[in-house]
Amino acid sequence: MKVKVKFYGRFRKLFGSEEKEIEAESGTTARSLVETLCVSQECRDNLFDEQGRPRRCVEILKKGKEKVQFADDEHVKLEDGDVVSIFPAWGI
Repeated sequence: MKVKVKFYGRFRKLFGSEEKEIEAESGTTARSLVETLCVSQECRDNLFDEQGRPRRCVEILKKGKEKVQFADDEHVKLEDGDVVSIFPAWGI
């Protein structure tokens, strides 16, 4: 299946792109997709805290509206054609 990931603000520079189209296996979760995209320690440090949760300054949305909560990741499976957006949280 194909999933598009869009990056906003400082994450464009961090990931080196405005968006990427990823070929993922059926049943891939939002968490596993984002972890796969974080190939450098700098990227992981910018997105995740020490417990592996997204930092408060990071918003990750599925389909532009469903906030991804990694604690409930088993419920955030991606589907073919989904768009995942990663952007700085407003006001932080």
